[in-house]
Formats: sequence, C-alpha cells, structure tokens
Amino acid sequence: MRMGDDGLMDRTKAKSIINIDCQFGLEAGLQLKKQYPDARMIVCSMGPGSFENALKTAISMGYDEAYLLSDRKLGGSDTYATGLALATMLKHFGQHPKYLGWALTEDDHLAYVFEGADGKTLVAAWTSKKGEIEKSNLGQEIEFVKPQTGEIEKSANVTLSNSPVFLLNPPARLIAAARANKSRPFPWDGDYTDAKEISVTYATDGKVISKGLHTTDGEAILKAVQLYGDGHAQVGFRDGTAPGGNSFVCDPNFLSYKTGPIEITIVAQRKDPAQAAVIDLEYEYDNPADPSGIHPFKKIAREIPEGDDWHTLTWRLDDAEFNAYWGFHFRFPAGPFNIRGVTVKKL
Repeated sequence: MRMGDDGLMDRTKAKSIINIDCQFGLEAGLQLKKQYPDARMIVCSMGPGSFENALKTAISMGYDEAYLLSDRKLGGSDTYATGLALATMLKHFGQHPKYLGWALTEDDHLAYVFEGADGKTLVAAWTSKKGEIEKSNLGQEIEFVKPQTGEIEKSANVTLSNSPVFLLNPPARLIAAARANKSRPFPWDGDYTDAKEISVTYATDGKVISKGLHTTDGEAILKAVQLYGDGHAQVGFRDGTAPGGNSFVCDPNFLSYKTGPIEITIVAQRKDPAQAAVIDLEYEYDNPADPSGIHPFKKIAREIPEGDDWHTLTWRLDDAEFNAYWGFHFRFPAGPFNIRGVTVKKL
C-alpha cells in the first residue's frame, strides 16, 4: 500500500483482508465476551462493498452485529479519515441504532429513519437519482451532518447526492411516514414482492429497461447497447464481449437467499453466425462443500444454435441461493454473443 499522486491511499495492489492489528482487536473483544457473557459484540468498518467479507468473518467468530460505512467520497482514505467517518457514525447513531422505517421526502429522495444515540431520532438520506446532486426542500430548517467530515450545518435545503447525509432533527411528518412504511417493501423501481417474473431488456433507443432485474454496471451497459436490423424491425441488444454489465442482481423483494425453483432465460444470438458460441451461466448456490460461502458459484453452459437468428436459452435452478456475496446473483461471462434480454421467473 502506498500514497498515490492524488494524495489518497492507493490500495490497488493490496489484498482486502483483516489486518493483524484488527485481528488482535477482534480477539480482545472475544476475550471480553467470555468475561461478560451478556455483552453484545459489535464490529464496524469503513470501505467498499467487498469489506462485507471481513465483517462476515467477524460474525462467524462470534460477533453479534456488523456495520459497514461505504461511500465513494471516502475512497482512498487514510487511517485518520477512516476513524473520523466511523466516529461520526457512532456519535450520532450510537452502538445500537434502532431502525424505525423508510420514507420519501417531498421531492422523492430516500430517507431511512433510526433511533440513534441517547434515543434521538435521525435520518440517513441521499438522492434516488444516480450520479446527481440536488437540493432537497425539507420544509423547515434542520441540522444535518456530513459523515465524511463530521461538520454540522443548518438549512431547510439540503444538498443530496449518492453519498448519505445525516439529518439530526428530521420533520415529524417524515418520521410518521417512516413508521407507517416500516413493514412495506422499499421503493426500489417498483414493488416486485408478488411478481411472477422480473426482467431487463435493451431498447431500440439505447436505453436499458429494468423491471426488477438490475445490472451491476449500468453505465458500461449503456455504452455497449447497439441497434440491430432496419426500420420497424430494429431491436436493441447488448454486446456480450464488452466489459462489465453481464452481471445481474434480482430485486430483494422478488427473491433472496433461499430462492426455491426458478428459471433464468436469455435471448441471445451468435456474434459471428459461423463461429460457435457458448454461454455460461454462473449463479450463486448453496454449496455444502464450502460453508464459508467464499466460492458460491455453479456454472452451467448452453450453446447458441448456428446462424444469425435470436434464440431463447433457459436454465432451471433448484439450488440457487442469492445473497450477492460478490456483489451479484448471477452472470454471463463475456463471450462472442449478443444479448437482447434476460428474465428470471419463479416456478
């Protein structure tokens, strides 16, 4: 690990593992647990989504709860910046934050309400629009804190981005709405709780139409969507050889963890009609030989028939277990094929 030219820590060549000092800290916590059996052991970390693996290790060691503070603005942070962000989170949320529910602000931004330190109610909020920064009018002056710096400001208009801010004295109407929504599904692109199937397709205007099935690299897909055919017969498709975007995540309200029998379907064609093309489906499954979950994928291959026609290939899965351990539920590794759409159906 070294300091990059931009002044941030460069971890590109460092393994994402629990360092030796933190291992000593985890062990010390377990020793305290032996002395105080009724104590609840909590571990916190700051970093990218891949840090979940380390937190899962801590849970497997005997810790009761784990929290991950993840924000692109914190990327490359050194020890001081990491400690400041974690300290800010703990200061306001406390050691045992109680989830009260979710709500949408008047301009439809996400807000998650908690009972934090000293019983105070606070909100974690950010914009629901990818990559955009907006002013959200909360209807009254409130205090809010930026977790990256710990600074507290007052305003009726809060700047929201994809990075969360903590609202310290949220409006009563927002709290009431959150309590009413607690048992309801999150508003992530619709409610797919009772849906029979979810899908993603590539449209003629170059857009990705997602109905409960999401790709993990939307920007890469947008750049790779092309057009096929002429006039009214023109259809959109995804170039299967382009990097990123062939990995998919199902809406959590549709299915997660033990999924039961499902069917995954892909509409695809050979990139070169004369060249053989095989599509590998790699999906998360319950692997009894690997209880750690580190190697959770099973691979099943299907060959696309010859010619330049579009074909529907189907996989029935009885052992899928979707928990996004590596950030996705299933994927089609890059290959010499084009993709028009993907569907997941409950059987």
